[in-house]
Amino acid sequence: MKHKTGTKKLLIVLISALLMVFAMGAIAFAEDTPVVPDTAHYYNKDGEWVEIHRGPGEDQYKIIAIDWLPTETLTLDSGWYLLIGGGSVTSRVEVKGDVKFIIAGNGGELTFDGGLHVPEGSTLSIYGETRDYSQSGKLIAKGDENTAGIGGNRSTATDEQKTGTINIYGGIVEATGGFAGAGIGGGRGYIIESTDYKKAREVGGDGGTINIYTGEVTATGGPAGAGLGG
Repeated sequence: MKHKTGTKKLLIVLISALLMVFAMGAIAFAEDTPVVPDTAHYYNKDGEWVEIHRGPGEDQYKIIAIDWLPTETLTLDSGWYLLIGGGSVTSRVEVKGDVKFIIAGNGGELTFDGGLHVPEGSTLSIYGETRDYSQSGKLIAKGDENTAGIGGNRSTATDEQKTGTINIYGGIVEATGGFAGAGIGGGRGYIIESTDYKKAREVGGDGGTINIYTGEVTATGGPAGAGLGG
């Protein structure tokens, strides 16, 4: 009987040790991987806290965790996107249609090192999941050379760039432009030269429409660029 009791104790110890190993592995996995919620919330233009669910539907959101994004040029089509986790993506992200971001209240910093391109005809709306900014995530957008952090690209002699609509309803947003690019607004314009200085003019660089309702927003223009606008 004593031998059997000792065997039972040994088995209990081994099982307990295995459970601890699995638990530690699960904790490590949870720390390294963003938690994917099925429900999120955001504050709308009227200050109402709205619930939204994850899924493929028009009024449901998709997940953006920076670590999961490809490094090549990325286009985000119309829809809701919950920004979770942290990290950075180096390519410039194209906003196409009516794109809505919710900055999750998880304290993560999501950096778009190439910035966010919002062309004419498209709209980017940014919402916050919390108004406790000590707990809020942060969206950081850095324009590359001649582009806005959030907004337009550089204009050329054959391609006049215009910016779409940018709405910020909450969250922490930091946007910095590249050379001659706005933090939020237009990219670098193109100078049409003339021997008659009165006929010389700049095309492009349009700042689009920018509406900031609330949130913590920092917009810094690059050299020769505006913080907000064109």
